[in-house]
Amino acid sequence: MREALIAKGKEKVRKGRYFTLFAPRQTGKTTYFQLLLSQLLRRKVLPRFGLVLRN
Repeated sequence: MREALIAKGKEKVRKGRYFTLFAPRQTGKTTYFQLLLSQLLRRKVLPRFGLVLRN
């Protein structure tokens, strides 16, 4: 699922960059970050991240 986007995310983390994901509800944002995090953890990479919720 979204292999190209996951690869871009891993590259940004590797370079120490930050990025945001902005999209409508129920388009896979949480799933994307869960997949990205699971792949990073398998490689023993611990990303720094924050979560901002807007109401």
